[in-house]
Amino acid sequence: MKADSSGQMNLTKNPAEDGDPAWSPDGSKIAFCTDRDGNGEIYVMDADGSGQVNLTNHPAEEEGPAWSPDGSRIAFATERDGPQEVYVMNADGSGQVNLSNNPGIDQAPDWQRVPCSGFHSTSSSAVTTGAFRRVSIWMSAMR
Repeated sequence: MKADSSGQMNLTKNPAEDGDPAWSPDGSKIAFCTDRDGNGEIYVMDADGSGQVNLTNHPAEEEGPAWSPDGSRIAFATERDGPQEVYVMNADGSGQVNLSNNPGIDQAPDWQRVPCSGFHSTSSSAVTTGAFRRVSIWMSAMR
């Protein structure tokens, strides 16, 4: 695409909703979320749009793919175990493992280290009222 936004090219060429694109660290692949199979799945394709492959192939909703810094794994959020959990898999879709495995909602993996606590909304009106509660942030060992 050019700076004036001309020259855009549809890479996925599918009438489904495609989103959450994530470039692999070496720039050769793009992981993305799509509902073309009737639910949210994580797909990967070559940078030119060819070679589209469903990596998750599960009836639960999955979203938010994030490549590991070395490009060997992809983290994603899924509802396959109830509330949203963070999973990780090899870049070819094999070895899918639940990292967060707790009753709370876990989402938006990004491979960044977080050595602190975070804040979580206690209600939908928390943004306007400032009603936040403190929650812990945990880091799982990655193998």
